[in-house]
Amino acid sequence: NAVDIFFLEGMPELSGGVGLESFGEYTVSLKEKLHFTGPLLVDNPDRLPSREELKLRHAGGMTIPVVYFTIGGGSTLIGEDFLAVVLEALRRMSDIVGVVATGIAISPEEIEKHNPPANALIRGFVPGTELIRASDVTVFHGGSSTLMTCIACGTPAVVVPSMGEQEDNGAVLAEQGAGIVLDKAILTAEKLTEAVRQILQNPEYREQAMI
Repeated sequence: NAVDIFFLEGMPELSGGVGLESFGEYTVSLKEKLHFTGPLLVDNPDRLPSREELKLRHAGGMTIPVVYFTIGGGSTLIGEDFLAVVLEALRRMSDIVGVVATGIAISPEEIEKHNPPANALIRGFVPGTELIRASDVTVFHGGSSTLMTCIACGTPAVVVPSMGEQEDNGAVLAEQGAGIVLDKAILTAEKLTEAVRQILQNPEYREQAMI
């Protein structure tokens, strides 16, 4: 009650608003005070080079399909286990380039023991907005920042959520026709390959992501 205004990072237009029913008698006053800032992006996608130029910069070619994978860390099937699935999927998709960002989740020694295929470009940290804009598909775990960057860049995605917020974000993307959600509990390289191929072969996913 003491606060006059709330600013939240978010894009409520994707889901029709924010659920405040659990706040009971405070719901009305909260709705009047709540304002969304939209995505907080380090780089404005409209000011970045073209998708083709960014592909050349980060993947070495302007026309080859590029898939950007973010590994992340902190829960089951994120980190080395997820990396193993990603690398096996890339072995099945030799006609694409996969840029795999590991962050601090995986050491170089752990990466090498998985014998990455030639089309896997393993990176530690990357300029995320540039890679999302460059990619034909982004594969991530459903975090809000990456979700909103995908929407801002008009890039479809495959989401492999590990917690409630990520599941909600993935569901929103799928409902908009801008992505596919996979269950981490039964994730395989075959399922990941199929989802990536489906988006690459169907331009409607990108069209919906750009709306």
